[in-house]
Order: sequence, then structure tokens, then C-alpha cells
Amino acid sequence: MFFQITCIDQPCMHGGTCHDEPTSVYDVRGYKCTCPCGRCGPNCNKLHFGQVENACIYLFNAGYQKVESQQECMSFCWDTQGCRSADYINSQGACWLNSVTGDEEPLTMDCDKWYPGVAYLFFNCTCDA
Repeated sequence: MFFQITCIDQPCMHGGTCHDEPTSVYDVRGYKCTCPCGRCGPNCNKLHFGQVENACIYLFNAGYQKVESQQECMSFCWDTQGCRSADYINSQGACWLNSVTGDEEPLTMDCDKWYPGVAYLFFNCTCDA
């Protein structure tokens, strides 16, 4: 015996859109979530982001928070309206949000000379199958 979950149960998180689907022997969920950019997983519950090592958007920041990981940095970005990317400095545990207006300055590719261990983090809109 199993309990079938459908869209009436609102299983999609973080702004995901639910679509009712027939169940099968291989998938007993009666729904499918279409996730917003930066979210993946059957319920849009996983952050999905990419990175560019030693790059940043130099001197154009919209927010700051001390964090312990890239994951925590991108969670901070996700929770900040309009944020699309952040610069994470591992050696400092620093997360600098880039523009939250939707416009971003060009990426600087040699930021490690100012911030050793920096990585430019961005939401990835393509989920693995």
C-alpha cells in the first residue's frame, strides 16, 4: 500500500510549478515539478549552481554574509530577492552577493590576486536528468 502524492498536496517547493502525471511501475509519484532556475530535484528542494574559480564581479556587491560553504553562500543568494550570483571567498568564509537588480557587471577573471580562493557562483538553470 502506498499513498499517492499529487499536485493537490503542493509537493513542489521554492516556486516550482506542479503538473499532475499518471503513475507507473517505475514512478509512483502522481506529479512532476518544473523547477525555477537554480533549483532541481523531484520537489525543487536542491540548490543547483555552477562556479568559475578565481573569478568575481570585482567591487560591485549588493550584500555580504559570513558563511561556511559555497552551498550556504548560494542559499543566502537564493533568499535575497533578485540575486543571481555571488562571490565566495573560501579563505575568509565570505559571501558577497552581486547585483540584485538583474543587471551584472562583467566578470573579472583574475580575482585571486586580491582574494585568494575566490569563486564566482551562479545559479545553473539546467538540471541533470
